[in-house]
Amino acid sequence: MINSGTPSQFGVGEKILKPLAYWPVVLAILFCALPVHRCVCASTRQCELIPGRDGKDLTRGNKRVVVGAPNGWEVKKLPTPMPIWFKPRDFEVTLGPVGQSDCPFITVEASHRGRHNTVEVTPRNSSLAGNLDVEFKELRRIDSFDAGVNGILDVWRIRTYNDNYLLVLLVQPDAEGRTEVDVYLSSENPAQLTQCLNSLKEVARSIRIVDR
Repeated sequence: MINSGTPSQFGVGEKILKPLAYWPVVLAILFCALPVHRCVCASTRQCELIPGRDGKDLTRGNKRVVVGAPNGWEVKKLPTPMPIWFKPRDFEVTLGPVGQSDCPFITVEASHRGRHNTVEVTPRNSSLAGNLDVEFKELRRIDSFDAGVNGILDVWRIRTYNDNYLLVLLVQPDAEGRTEVDVYLSSENPAQLTQCLNSLKEVARSIRIVDR
């Protein structure tokens, strides 16, 4: 005969598991409440970036970076729906030709260099180089152009053991250090990069580094 006054093992398990079922909801609420900056896209043609933190003092400076896509190009958005734990990278944006996904994309990455970081910014110690973390097989300046308010900028060709890049670097002082913007193309096929060189220059001309 079963004693009805004693809770079954299933009843105990139910009591333990029931509170756990609410945790995903609680975590979702907390995630949404976090004060994080996000890449703000006013349209499919324009985005605002907040420079990434300096790796040593974790500061982000006092600037934001406005980026515009050339004619026929658009901001490539992240796939949706995204997992709840995914935090968008608010310091970079990817641009590509409208309706295409099989050609080189232009990446724009903004980063902050704190007051203590006084080393000259070059392609070899740029954010792109840090992300690649590989030896350059080739580094050569292939062009210079008038970028309007951003001055005369150089175009650098970089080759690693498995890829090719075209890089334009912008560096602007701010009250808390310097703002660095890397604008680059990447492809296994160097000829593809040359075809998109004018679009790379247009993106560099569009960039505005303004106060937050």
